[in-house]
Amino acid sequence: MFHGMMGHYNMYKDGWLHRDVSDGNVLLLPEPEIRKPLTRFECTKNLTKCVGVISDGDQAIRWRELDRKLEKHRSGTLPFISRRMLNMWNKNQPVLHTFADDLESFFWVILCVLLSVGHERKSLTEDERLWLFEILAADDPGSSDKTKRWALSMLEASVLRTKHKLSPVLKVFVPFFTDIIPFMNEATEAADELNSDNLVESLTTLGDKFYEMWFTAFLRALPSLPKTWDEVLKPPI
Repeated sequence: MFHGMMGHYNMYKDGWLHRDVSDGNVLLLPEPEIRKPLTRFECTKNLTKCVGVISDGDQAIRWRELDRKLEKHRSGTLPFISRRMLNMWNKNQPVLHTFADDLESFFWVILCVLLSVGHERKSLTEDERLWLFEILAADDPGSSDKTKRWALSMLEASVLRTKHKLSPVLKVFVPFFTDIIPFMNEATEAADELNSDNLVESLTTLGDKFYEMWFTAFLRALPSLPKTWDEVLKPPI
């Protein structure tokens, strides 16, 4: 996932916004490859081993060409589309798809993959089973937005305020979620506050800021993550 996100940033700095980050478009390579490091950020400048990629750019757009019309119809895969985009589309209002929306899509991919692993191992809490089912089952922007906001509020209560019990597969990701959830919300607020003055410059500056924050959070959480799921999950009985 981390390497797919670095690939996403490489697209972004080259002027392309993917717009369809999903579980089917972030792929593991058959074998690790040595790639040119991402030197823009201190935290990634020495990382040369690549194990994953972002694929399928069919819905990608040249984000610097801001004379295009705002999106009135959704792009992306519904379970992973950002709350911001879903909310505006549900109101039938045009909206500018930004890096913040794609970064949030990475969050939903990560959460759904973790929940799917937990479901396979029969280790999810009842709330988590509902999150997974309802996120994947939502079939329109309004219900998807509502489900995501509910799931995120519950996850925030568990991670940031320890109000609810988490399953083992989510518990080991608490350090990551603790950083990422506030970053994600901050990026959404920044996207909502954009105006037409110096828009490309703002998107460039904000993009660099938030990608670096996400990369740093990933790398900071990495030492606490298991090498295999068997370290934290028991096989199903």
